[in-house]
This record gives sequence, structure tokens and C-alpha cells, in this order.
Amino acid sequence: MSKRESNIELLRIIAMLMIVLFHCNYYSLGAPDQGEVLTSPWLSFWRIFAEQICVVGVNVFVLISGWFGIKPSLKGLCSLLYQVVFWGVIIVLGGLVFHLEIPVKDTLLVFWFGGYYWFVIAYIGLYVLSPVLNAFIEKTSPRKFLTILICFFSVEFVYGWFIDSASFGAGYSIISFVGLYLLARYIRLHSTFLKTTKPAYDILIYWLVTIIPALISFLGIRNGWKQFYPLYYTSPFVIAAAVSLLLIFTKFEFSSKFVNWVGCSTFCVYLIHQHPVVGPHFVSLMQHLAESLTPASYSCIVVLLSAVFILACATLDKLRIKSWGLLSPLFKS
Repeated sequence: MSKRESNIELLRIIAMLMIVLFHCNYYSLGAPDQGEVLTSPWLSFWRIFAEQICVVGVNVFVLISGWFGIKPSLKGLCSLLYQVVFWGVIIVLGGLVFHLEIPVKDTLLVFWFGGYYWFVIAYIGLYVLSPVLNAFIEKTSPRKFLTILICFFSVEFVYGWFIDSASFGAGYSIISFVGLYLLARYIRLHSTFLKTTKPAYDILIYWLVTIIPALISFLGIRNGWKQFYPLYYTSPFVIAAAVSLLLIFTKFEFSSKFVNWVGCSTFCVYLIHQHPVVGPHFVSLMQHLAESLTPASYSCIVVLLSAVFILACATLDKLRIKSWGLLSPLFKS
């Protein structure tokens, strides 16, 4: 994208905020169990609902790639990997300075083409496959394209979500990213209906496909039903919510240098707080805050801290951007 669109950059920021908040909930505190649901039903439902709101963040990032289309190049791939290496080095150096524990095995995986980060692995796979996907998109008729999408997501919903017996990895996989990429490209290129509906309808759909699975999950835990997985990235509810959120932000335009300034650095937020040196301290902090604060206070504080954390990361990431600016001429486009 040669010129950044502030509406989409704002969506990137919100999606990353969702990802950080997602990690402040189940990831750090554990999911509500039956006992918690029975003794604290309102708090448990809020936690389930909040998790459902935020789970769409990862899918939104992949859909944005599909909306604009990936234009693969060696320079682009090296830029992605440079972010991983840059922050891997900075965090390890910081860990040494502050005498933090550095898990050697996981830290080495960070430098193995981002092997510690599942998203990086899956996205590299999508990036490498993008020329094939782009060629398919260009040569395939809209009708056939739609048929293939229906078939793909039918298989994913049954075997990658409801049963989870195929290699979809609950959405933590290259194949799931491929489906999201193709879905976004189809909507951008061929779905006039979805692109022209009123944003109010997209907002309504987003909240419906968020509330419904949250209720199902709450009732399932409370009544001890067989585990139901509405929070998989392969869930039709999660995918529909992510698409609705994307459509909302594509239907208005504005220009903001500040939003663009923050938006171009959102990926580093994931790399930093999920790094094996930082991650355990992130979880410990969230657990300490949850034990020290009321649920309402915790919810407000983590939103505030997450927003400040994103701004801090975006500020520090300008060092990475400047250093890449010096190195990038070494790579062909």
C-alpha cells in the first residue's frame, strides 16, 4: 500500500488493541469454569463476552492483507523478518541489562525465521503462496471463485471448527490464512452487495455474531455440556464478525498523520508482548492486577495500559523503521 488509508490504519490499531486485551483475559487468567459461572454468572459472562469481542483481531489483520492484496517481493519478506530479528535482539539485550530470565530454546526459535511466533510462520506461508493465490484470483470467474469459497469454508467449519479433526489448527495455520485472504479478495473485487450495505447493518451483524456465541459458550459451561468452541479462529461467528468489522471501516474515509504513524507500527506490539522473555512478565502482571483490583477496575486498567503500551511500542518502533531504511536499499524490490 503506497499511500496509507487512515480508516484502515485505525482498524489495524483497534485489531491490535483487541489482540492485547485478548491476552489479558483467558490467556493470562484462564477461561471461566463451571464453578465460576455458577457462583459469579455476571462476571463470567462479561469475561466470555469480552473474549468474543476481541478474538477477531488476528482474522482482521489477515483480511486487511486480502483486501489490498499481497504484492510479494524479496524486500517485503525481508522487511517482515527484519522486524522479528530487530525486536528479538532488542528484547534479549534488555533482558540481559535487567537480569531477566532468558529461555534459550524459545529465544533461539525467535531468530529461526520467527519460529516462536505462530502468526509469523502462518503469514510467511501465506506470503509465499500469494503469487499462486493472486494468479487464481485473476483467472477465475466470480461464480467459480464463490463456489470454491463456499466449499472451502464448509470444510473448515465442519472439520476445522465443529470437529477440529483436520489440519486447520483452530485457525492457527497457513490454510486458514489462505481462506481469509481469498474471502477478502472476493469481497473487494466481486461483492458489490457487501461493499454497499449501510454500515449500521455491518455493526448489527458484528454484535449479533459476537453475542450469540458468547451466550452459547456461557450456557455450555454453566450446564456442563460437551465443550463447544466458539472462540476458534475458524468459527463462522468469528470470521463473520471479522468481516463485518472490516466492512465497517472500509465505508468511511478520513486522514490522520497520527493514526498512520501508529498504524504502521502495530505489528511490533505483537512481537514484543509475546516474546518469550516478555510474555511471562506480561501474564504475571495481568494476574497480579486481577488479584489486586475489582473486575470493573481491572477491565478499565487493562484497556488503558494496553493503549499506552501500543503507543509506547509505536514510538520505539521508529528506530526499527529508520534502521530498515538504511538497510532496505541492499535488497531488490
